[in-house]
Amino acid sequence: FSTAMTGYGYFVNDLADQVVAHQQGKPNAFHGMARGAAWAITGGFLLAGLLCALPFLARPGFAAALAGWVFCSSAYSLPPLRWKERGALGLAVTVAAQQVLPMLLLFLGLAPVLDWGAGLFLIYAGLRGLSSDLGHQLRDAAGDARTGTQTFAVRAGKRLAEMVYALSLELERMATAVFILGSSCLSGR
Repeated sequence: FSTAMTGYGYFVNDLADQVVAHQQGKPNAFHGMARGAAWAITGGFLLAGLLCALPFLARPGFAAALAGWVFCSSAYSLPPLRWKERGALGLAVTVAAQQVLPMLLLFLGLAPVLDWGAGLFLIYAGLRGLSSDLGHQLRDAAGDARTGTQTFAVRAGKRLAEMVYALSLELERMATAVFILGSSCLSGR
């Protein structure tokens, strides 16, 4: 399930970014491939992931979280929404699709109950995702600006994006400490 859905997330992004990736000189899984074949591969990974999800659909909240993840992962890259080009909202959707919702699916599918430890980990995953994606956007900012890709880093400008990135790194470090301490308390150590 995880492998197929992760593959879908990467492939749907590469599918939507074929032209932009070529313009920026970035690698793309579908470079030189017919559009129909790229759609078939992407759809195949989604179908495989959904089939692998069948055993978990009876778990409370799993189907709703899965639907949210598929929507966010798709709308992040694909038009007409293409949230990756919607500044702060796009950044939030990216973090949800790449970090928070996959972790939530893991907990909903396998944990007997969601407890505050899971909540702490989801917060940590969100902060980790924020720093990771902001770093990615900052590295790609020049190419994104050149091709008109309006990510948060492009819209906010380098100075503000770097300030938010630095803050996100500090918050991630604090969340790591809180998560470790919280986990220790839960385990009785």
